[in-house]
Amino acid sequence: METLKPKPSRRVSSILLELLGETGYKGYSVCDQCGLCLSVCPSGFWTALSMLRILRLARLGSEERVYGLDELWMCTTCYTCQDSCPHGIATTDHLRILRNLAFSSGYALKNHIKVAYNLLKYGHAIPPKDEILKIREEIGLDPPPTTIKHDWALKQVRRLFEMTGFGKLLERYGVDHG
Repeated sequence: METLKPKPSRRVSSILLELLGETGYKGYSVCDQCGLCLSVCPSGFWTALSMLRILRLARLGSEERVYGLDELWMCTTCYTCQDSCPHGIATTDHLRILRNLAFSSGYALKNHIKVAYNLLKYGHAIPPKDEILKIREEIGLDPPPTTIKHDWALKQVRRLFEMTGFGKLLERYGVDHG
């Protein structure tokens, strides 16, 4: 997988401590590496995803080392690892934080940028193809009841991008949000 990689600046553990506070960070740092998260992970069965590796590197590694991990993006956020953790570590929640930090720091897979672009432009991660819309019309079906059919819904999606600052963030990746 190809990621876009800016310059690293500091250790991830200090960033997480700032974000999670002392209590949240202690919960994150008590992993005794029992491996239960690995054994129950549906994505880990098919990919190189190792929640243990990600958590260990997040405690010890620099932004470049953690944010540049392809595995960071392999999790489907099904929460199976988090629900199974005997210590109650919010593994999936921590992974989501790491992804958000990575994305906002300029690390993202090109496919994620494409999905974000599609959401901004069409209101769909994977918009229906023109051929499909034409076939629907030919057989008497309306367009799907989504932003394809409702312009106001696409305006709301774009408003969310603006309100959250996500549109501005996409500029870092060359996506015009205007």
